[in-house]
Amino acid sequence: RYTMYLFIDPSAADTIRLVLFLNGMSREYVFEVRNRELLSVIIEALDRERIALTDLHGIVVLVGQGRFSSTRIASVVGNTLSYALHIPVVATTLGNEPTVATIETFFTGSDTSYYITPTYSGEPNIGTPSQS
Repeated sequence: RYTMYLFIDPSAADTIRLVLFLNGMSREYVFEVRNRELLSVIIEALDRERIALTDLHGIVVLVGQGRFSSTRIASVVGNTLSYALHIPVVATTLGNEPTVATIETFFTGSDTSYYITPTYSGEPNIGTPSQS
């Protein structure tokens, strides 16, 4: 029986970093795309590995770093996949990212009834400031 986990790192501007953990190995993918492309690049990374979305056993999302919208989208996608696939999702922060040695500990005692809440590195900067 194999286990597969996905780590989503939206912390860099216009870059999405994904790490797939499979049976004691990891494969990193870095996509130079906008945050709204997250679901597409997840599917692309899984396709490259010939892995189905339904093979995921859990998702880790990096929060508290990067752009507001990137963190928001990564959290929503993580929560949505957790709900749809009935797998756990957990949040982590910079410096506490999963490794091959630690990935399974992220899911010890977790279940599918828990959803992550995004933590932001700052206030949203949406649109242009109003002139008063």
